[in-house]
Amino acid sequence: MAATSFEVVRRFLPMLVWLFFLARGAFYCVALPTWEGWDEWSHFAFVQHLENTGRLPAPAVDRPSREILASLEAGPVAWGIKGMIPALLSYEEYWALAVDERQALELRQGSIPEAWRLQQSDLEPIWEAQQPPLYYWLMQPVLWAARDQPLATRVLFLRMATLLLASLMIPLGYLALSELLASRGAALALTACVCAMPGLMLDVCRVGNEAPVVVLYTLLLLCGLRLVRAPEDLRWWLAAGAAIGCGLLSKAYFLTAFAPLGVLAGWLAWNGRRQWRRILGGWAAAMLIPALAAGWWYRFIWEATGTATGQIQTVAIRHLGLAGKLAVLPQMNWRQALDTVVLSHVWMGGWSFLQVRAWIYHLCGMLIVTGVAGALLLMLRPELPKPEVREPRRLAAASGLLVAPFLAAMGYQAVAAYLTIGQPVSNGWYLYAVIFAEAALVYAGVATLTPRRGRRWIVPAATLGAIALDIYGMLFWLLPYYHGLIRHLPDGKMQNFHLEQAQRMGGEELLVRLAVNRPYFDGAEGFLALAALWAAATLALPAIAWMSARKGGES
Repeated sequence: MAATSFEVVRRFLPMLVWLFFLARGAFYCVALPTWEGWDEWSHFAFVQHLENTGRLPAPAVDRPSREILASLEAGPVAWGIKGMIPALLSYEEYWALAVDERQALELRQGSIPEAWRLQQSDLEPIWEAQQPPLYYWLMQPVLWAARDQPLATRVLFLRMATLLLASLMIPLGYLALSELLASRGAALALTACVCAMPGLMLDVCRVGNEAPVVVLYTLLLLCGLRLVRAPEDLRWWLAAGAAIGCGLLSKAYFLTAFAPLGVLAGWLAWNGRRQWRRILGGWAAAMLIPALAAGWWYRFIWEATGTATGQIQTVAIRHLGLAGKLAVLPQMNWRQALDTVVLSHVWMGGWSFLQVRAWIYHLCGMLIVTGVAGALLLMLRPELPKPEVREPRRLAAASGLLVAPFLAAMGYQAVAAYLTIGQPVSNGWYLYAVIFAEAALVYAGVATLTPRRGRRWIVPAATLGAIALDIYGMLFWLLPYYHGLIRHLPDGKMQNFHLEQAQRMGGEELLVRLAVNRPYFDGAEGFLALAALWAAATLALPAIAWMSARKGGES
């Protein structure tokens, strides 16, 4: 009877995880102040320009609207924005103002003339104009539907739409992991773990074009795994081609997807010699789709910039050639590059670049390295027991082949950054595009190096760690900083948060501050309601991971 009851409940658990992802994301959408998401104002400016003019913004020409500039001038801005435009108010400076001065700024924020939406400001040109247009086309109807709302509410509408789009990665990821791992229970547990990651929330709960990419890369992973099982099935080849075509219209780094699919096609053709013509024919059909869908965009970018991606740093170093770029490799501090990737992949508090304790990043980095080492051992030594993965070749073909080219592209980004700004840095949040492949790789590797009796606890423990980081980051860093409880110290470090600080401020003042610059809430009640949903969904994820992993032996 107990087993039957679990089977009934388990049918709904994937849907529950999806809903929990949305509940958690909804709170992040309102917890992050306007323009706190990385590059958020520039992404919004792209959509707004498209809505105002009906055409794509011209790189290095078209500028954000006066409305966006006025909103920056009338409220606190992220630490990263303050570094770009020193005249603006940081959170520290904003909360140091008298109450009547803050109220005056709020009134300015809510009374920006509507005509300013159509007028360009003197801010620097929209740097995200270099991006492919698919995400912005998808968001244009959302912005049109919210056209009568205040700016902060329109930003919230776009954030919610972005979150809803990104959430499609959850069911797709569960299906992909079900193909890869030994049981559906293990697949669901690992899906819950991904859902609990706070870095993913910070990435997709902002106006930005990462949302379609995390979905399309997850779809590509699923296609690759289905093709390993049925390499002659043309439908999955076409689906893979469509994923790459749409991905190329979302982010230039989707160019890294060509190599894995090509290697997979060659490997499948070699092993399925009687069907090699059908396999290669499917691959050719798949390659035709991105050429037709996105070829026009990359031709335009090449003609305009002389590069394949049009990225600002890539354009700046195009004159160096391959030899000039390779020459700097020995000079670079690759440990610093790796540190920035791990830091911005695990947890980075928005455009204010908040950071948690260093040991947390070191622990996560060690876990990832251990998992990759174990996964390589799993693939290279076939005599090892493999209870956690259906077939090691699926792990190699799908997870490894997706992650490796992506890491190479991030290495190139570090080279470009070193040549342009003198620092070998790369954006670790980009790795959330391949998070299900990465999670499967690390999980399988850690399971390989773990005694059999301890394997069922790996994913529940990782999920518990992820929600601990999520709660710690939200309650001890993000919310205290955004609402004036902690501040940057003169040496640039962040002040630590202690509960006594909230007690000294008082509950009434805290409730007032929660509603500041959030016109879509009448008081703090709406904010607190979403916070309660976030807490409930977050605390439920380790239970789902434990329940699913415990029953993971059942298929």
